Amino acid sequence: MKETEIKNIKYITIIATHNCNLNCSYCYEQHKSTEKMDVDLVKKIIQNELNIDDNFDLVAIDFFGGEPFLEFDSIINIIDFVKAQKHKKEFSFFAGTNGTILSEKYKQWLVDNKNIFSLALSLNGTKTMQDINRSNSFDLIDIDFFVNKFSNVTVKMTISQDTLEYLAEGVEFLHKSGFQFINCNLAMGVDWLNENNSFTLENELEKLINFYLENPLLAPCSLLNYNIQNIAYYSKKIAHKYCGAGTRMKIYDIDGKVYPCQYFMPLAIGEKLLATENIVFSDIIKSSDLDTMCQKCIVVDICPSCYGSNFAGTGNIYGRDPAFCKLSKIIIKANSYFKAKQWELGLLSLDEYQEQELLKGIMMIQEQL
Repeated sequence: MKETEIKNIKYITIIATHNCNLNCSYCYEQHKSTEKMDVDLVKKIIQNELNIDDNFDLVAIDFFGGEPFLEFDSIINIIDFVKAQKHKKEFSFFAGTNGTILSEKYKQWLVDNKNIFSLALSLNGTKTMQDINRSNSFDLIDIDFFVNKFSNVTVKMTISQDTLEYLAEGVEFLHKSGFQFINCNLAMGVDWLNENNSFTLENELEKLINFYLENPLLAPCSLLNYNIQNIAYYSKKIAHKYCGAGTRMKIYDIDGKVYPCQYFMPLAIGEKLLATENIVFSDIIKSSDLDTMCQKCIVVDICPSCYGSNFAGTGNIYGRDPAFCKLSKIIIKANSYFKAKQWELGLLSLDEYQEQELLKGIMMIQEQL
């Protein structure tokens, strides 16, 4: 099947293991163990997803953890099995890794199979940032391998309170190391109450904006790549879900049970799982169902509200952390300023309609946030 013929993609996640070789400062998985997936069970799950009659043409399969590559041999076993079978649907594989346990054998396998296997690397910026957040692991990662062998690899850069002051430096370092796509986010589920965080974040975002304006050929990191033009469609009656939890995602735990996203698994929320059974997820949300501070917020459609993190903290998938909300608004305002400067400098390729949407979104943010 040619890529241009693919109409619908189904995303499923397989939890390879609850175990991890690092102890990251912001990790939301508070109930780790040495448990791992049953290879035969996973084969049956994937076979079913590839052959069930539904409206999907491609199944994108993500191996998750813990650190999924602790089970690298089992992953190879599963993929070899899938490749040897005939299926109704096309398939691809993906894994996010901390990059610390890749032997030469595994590196070669990844290179040999990169036509069907994509990678994301969790790397928190400079050596200082990585070592603060992720168990002094910077020197264990072969950055050149990811850059040179996987030119389209995404870097997942998570910012904690301890590394916020290095945000711009970290993003610039990753770009200069050769990474093109940087998924950069504030850690969720942690305490952001310190008042200094707002001032620090504003300063770091200003540095980042200047960096990207001086380097217009670089793809901005996700912190400065919000679709603020969508605000032009703001409605006081409904909101659209930011992520695919419970509707466009399917997570299989090691016992084969299905969950709406990683945050709603026993690995993350433990005994709170019992309280999630009656949660109904929808991609279209009534404004009246939202947290009170979100009901009239014009940026609700582009706000990175994590339903799992909300539930873990408040018992309500719409219950926002006020401190995180404040920082999110700072980020969205920075996006509006960045887009305005890009437009002013002629760095955006927009038709007349797109330009009107963008400028309306910028004005709404500047006036109302």
